[in-house]
Amino acid sequence: MNYGLGHRLSILIADDHHLVRQGIRSLIVQAEISNAIFDAENGEQAWRCIQSIQPDIAILDISMGKMSGLDVSHKIKQRDLNTKVIFLSMHEDIKIINRAFAAGAHAYLPKRDAFNTLTQAIKQVHTLIYQKETHLTH
Repeated sequence: MNYGLGHRLSILIADDHHLVRQGIRSLIVQAEISNAIFDAENGEQAWRCIQSIQPDIAILDISMGKMSGLDVSHKIKQRDLNTKVIFLSMHEDIKIINRAFAAGAHAYLPKRDAFNTLTQAIKQVHTLIYQKETHLTH
């Protein structure tokens, strides 16, 4: 679904737990947010996917094997890519949350609240994408 905001979203889900990825995918599909959903089980796979597919949104876990979500987000920011980052993590320490935003996060959600807050966060980030596209075309 495009919520009247221009185009369908492409979304990458990166988490080292398969069940978490599947749960997030199911939530996104059920909410009709996207039908272009990709997944990665570690930060290295996520970074390769982002480079090749350039999804609109990357939903990243902080702690993943091979490369952390923070490192992936920092690379996105360094290279000024258009992919927007939503962190979904069990970490609720303010220092880690601050590091996530410093690395370029557009949203940070605790995993314990994910099923109540994730779809709304995706919609809000989608609005940011749409506003940027509208600004660039006018």
